Amino acid sequence: IVDGRCLLCRTGNSHVCPYTKIIGVDRDGCFAEFISMPATNVWHLDDNISYDIGGIHDPMGNAFHTALTAEIPGATVLITGCGPIGLFAVGICKAAGASRIFATDVNETRLELARKMGAHHAVKPDEVEPLIRASTENLGVDVVLEMSGVAAAIHQAFALVRVGGRVQMLGIPAKPMDVNFATEVIFKGITIYGVVGRRMYDTWHQMTRFLRSGEFDPAAVITHRFPMERAEEAIGAIKSGAAGKVIFEIQ
Repeated sequence: IVDGRCLLCRTGNSHVCPYTKIIGVDRDGCFAEFISMPATNVWHLDDNISYDIGGIHDPMGNAFHTALTAEIPGATVLITGCGPIGLFAVGICKAAGASRIFATDVNETRLELARKMGAHHAVKPDEVEPLIRASTENLGVDVVLEMSGVAAAIHQAFALVRVGGRVQMLGIPAKPMDVNFATEVIFKGITIYGVVGRRMYDTWHQMTRFLRSGEFDPAAVITHRFPMERAEEAIGAIKSGAAGKVIFEIQ
């Protein structure tokens, strides 16, 4: 929920409004029978989009914002971190015309999901560099989408992006980390873009167009469905790391 009147809101940047109140963080979340919010926050779900897919619009929007603010068509792309948002990003990059998609994670279940979503290579982090070097004439990838927030993955993103490339950063590190800006950023001439939420309402329109096209299908990311009565079990599935996206089915 944003201010709507500040400079950033009035210049089309409400996603970084300094007065934002996040539902579930700054205000009570949606595990309640009723919730109040401004009518402008309501998004009409296209008739051709299922409730299952509608229910994952929020994290999927993060993936769209991360991917589509980079130049993906024809690009070689590395996605570090294959949680649900990273998995969505794999499918988005495929639909947007990336020439080669590399995805990394330490979880084999998630790597298999990345392959289903269209990754050409889905491997452990220590296996990806030779694949990228061989596929890019040793240059590195054009774009990295950093989804994990893990320090080692962030350093790897800077190492494997080509000179003059772009790193899109969504993952949030758990604690401050050191970056050698001289060698990792400045001398490589790379562009870094920090991703905050979704662009209102550009991202929602982009999602609707991609979903209507049939070129992007996020259904494979949904691995578990639970009734509300099994909420604790659902949260346990998320914490186990064995799930993609978990949704509740309202009967």
